[in-house]
Amino acid sequence: MAASPNGTGKSGRETVVGLLFFITLGLLGFFTILIGDMPFLKRTWSFDVLFDDVGGLETGQDVLYAGSRVGAVDGILTEPEKIRVRLVIDPAVVIYRNSEVTIEEKSALGGMRVSLTRGTPAAGALQQKGEQLTGKGL
Repeated sequence: MAASPNGTGKSGRETVVGLLFFITLGLLGFFTILIGDMPFLKRTWSFDVLFDDVGGLETGQDVLYAGSRVGAVDGILTEPEKIRVRLVIDPAVVIYRNSEVTIEEKSALGGMRVSLTRGTPAAGALQQKGEQLTGKGL
């Protein structure tokens, strides 16, 4: 192959192929993030729930609000008296202080999820920082 006029030893065709490769790689990454469920791109808020027993609940499992998926379990921390579960929720969802939080089986095949009831506006909404609820385990 003949050297290019600038002396680098690469032809214009190799440069075009390289550019196309990196453009394709960039587009693939962009669409993977766009289509995938990438939590770091979503606006969310979190709050903690205290349980006596989490019965096999794991980080990443679903959080349902009145039967609709609104978030995920973000972390589980064992404390001396209780188990603290951090829930990450869609910001459009209002959680009231009298909402009931339970851990339930996802299906007969296994897996767990956290379920929240609606609660009532008269009880007041949880603030987005620092408040917690007490949940019911299995």
